[in-house]
Amino acid sequence: MFRAAALCYVLLAHACHALDGDFKADANLHMARLRNDLLSQPGFSKNTPPTSNRSASGTDYSESGTDIRMQIRFFKVMEVSASSGFMRLRIWLRLYWSDTRLSWNPADYGNLTHIYFQGMNYPGSEDCEIWVPDVQPFNANNGLVNTLEPAAARVDYKGEVFFSRPGTLDVLCRFSGLVAFPYDSLSCEIEMGGWSYSGGQMGIQLHDGGYAFSQQERSSGTTYQQYTIQSVDVSLNLYTYDCCPSEPWPVATYMIRLRRADFFYYSVTIIPGVLITFLSFAVFFSDNTSVDPLGYGISVIVVNLLGNLVFINMLPVCGEMIWIDVFLMLNTFFCCISLVQSALSITLEDCENDHFPLFPSWLIFIILYLRDKFKNKLPKWNTQQSRNSGETAQSQVLSNFLNASHVVAESVAGVLYRQRHPEDDDAPEHVPTTKLKVDAVEPDHPKSDPAQSCGDVRAVQGELRTSSRHDPKRTEPKVSRAEVMEKYIFFERLFFLLDLNTSMFVEDSECHALLSFTCLDLDPRDREDIISRHDVNNDRRLNRMEFCRLCADHLMDVPIHNIKVAVENIRDVRSSNTRRNSAYWKKAAVQLDVWSRTIVPAIYVLALGILFNIEFYDEYERKDRTTEMFEGLPPMKLKESGESFIITYFLLALFCATMFTYMRRVVAKQKDARKQAFLHAGTNTAYSLIVSAFMLPFR
Repeated sequence: MFRAAALCYVLLAHACHALDGDFKADANLHMARLRNDLLSQPGFSKNTPPTSNRSASGTDYSESGTDIRMQIRFFKVMEVSASSGFMRLRIWLRLYWSDTRLSWNPADYGNLTHIYFQGMNYPGSEDCEIWVPDVQPFNANNGLVNTLEPAAARVDYKGEVFFSRPGTLDVLCRFSGLVAFPYDSLSCEIEMGGWSYSGGQMGIQLHDGGYAFSQQERSSGTTYQQYTIQSVDVSLNLYTYDCCPSEPWPVATYMIRLRRADFFYYSVTIIPGVLITFLSFAVFFSDNTSVDPLGYGISVIVVNLLGNLVFINMLPVCGEMIWIDVFLMLNTFFCCISLVQSALSITLEDCENDHFPLFPSWLIFIILYLRDKFKNKLPKWNTQQSRNSGETAQSQVLSNFLNASHVVAESVAGVLYRQRHPEDDDAPEHVPTTKLKVDAVEPDHPKSDPAQSCGDVRAVQGELRTSSRHDPKRTEPKVSRAEVMEKYIFFERLFFLLDLNTSMFVEDSECHALLSFTCLDLDPRDREDIISRHDVNNDRRLNRMEFCRLCADHLMDVPIHNIKVAVENIRDVRSSNTRRNSAYWKKAAVQLDVWSRTIVPAIYVLALGILFNIEFYDEYERKDRTTEMFEGLPPMKLKESGESFIITYFLLALFCATMFTYMRRVVAKQKDARKQAFLHAGTNTAYSLIVSAFMLPFR
């Protein structure tokens, strides 16, 4: 019985609705008559706002005009350009207002309750039949007159007007939240208000919250899009302007927050960037002789920089540093660290010096000077000290041989000779050579005249003979003229042998070495005095003339065979020093690789963990608008799970470091045990082989 009554009620309702005046056969005739009566009534003007009841905020002082109820129905996000700073949405703009001039009695017009009038985007349009609210977005990139489609306004018999138009909302955005890209929640404000009419003629209210989302249309919504609308907040504000300070301008502010689909950036940028950076660490595990670490490192950096080009068209060129900038800079920085480590490792492997190859000599001198200064061990070579201090110099040289970490260019035979024959220290010093005039010194030119050289040598010989005649304690060696000439020729050849840099000069260090390996009775102080007397220009190097004078004064009595052996000893010392330095720096390069393959990846993982747990934010959404644009790093804070992650990572890193150190010690013990086993038994057990294979990554 109840179901039958309900069915009768539904059928009766449809019948009554069918008999409504809006759907009768003569409804159009009544509509034409009603339109003519409404538009031709006295006092009606489509260019002036209607007079209705006012209740909007900020209109207490005015009873003129009407209130507008506004609602935006968001249909789809069409385009968001963070680099250009604009957003385009597909919307339906719905406006509701009361115009009592358009009211009528339905009984006079065939029970018509609704009628339609042509409406345009702004009042006063030629095709507009009634007054239409002047509502515009203040931050429009393209005005509504060009983006909203024309539509008819629906008016009921009470004068209530409903005006809905589809179209696009193209606005310029003051984006906020982009600093956290690509994990950002982008927000943009849209301010809708009257452009020509203030609140005195047109108030603004919100209809059903001011916004709605399209749900029932099958074509609404978005798929395979980068942005979706996350939330919408609407607020009403009142502005005042200098043109009319006594009139407030009501504005509806729409705060639209967009959610970005970030999986694309995971797969295209984040994961490949991390993998490429880890690939740059492969140079820590490779052999420099099998691969080109510099070429590999540069290639990785180029690939990393090419990946950065993906964001050129996505992001604006601005002073604010965003999250993805820090991430890309972090990857590039660690790729550069790998490249620098490779260059340093190659430099160390090729180094044959006794000091760090990248430090200049003057810096090494300053470091050593400061070290000795603070330790009160700076050697003070004073040529005016007494001969009794010679023992101190000899003991210092011997201490260098016994305790120094590198081999010096000093003859051990000379040190031992002076220790076992101290009576030679009381012997008279060698007769100083009379310095010649500066113009008698050989010019520093690589192509000198041999005849001139021989003439200079003869002049030196003459001076030596003259000086020896006036020295009663010096006995001229009884040698033939041919032997003297042979030695002079050998001294000149010796100059070219000791000119290692082919600069036509012999450094004072080479002269020290020559005297140390030939004149065993000379201590370092004597050699310093001799070299300084023969250094006419005081530039701590001897040209050919000065060197030949030195040899003629102090090596004339030394057999040529002894001099040749001494030169060979000097070469052997330097060769041994070079081999020792090379082995030392190669070992340092290996240690650098061992520590780099552990420390650098660990620091990179820690940096990534901290970066992914830091939240970047800006304050551009503040209503007071006091936040100015910043440059560089933005404000940041740790996420809720950031502190726990960092503590966990440090504990895990400490555990891994402890295990790594322990395993290295175990490997060292296994290595020593294996050596002992091979020495005693000559064989190795299967257990040792298995343990060695397991410990191989920790070596």
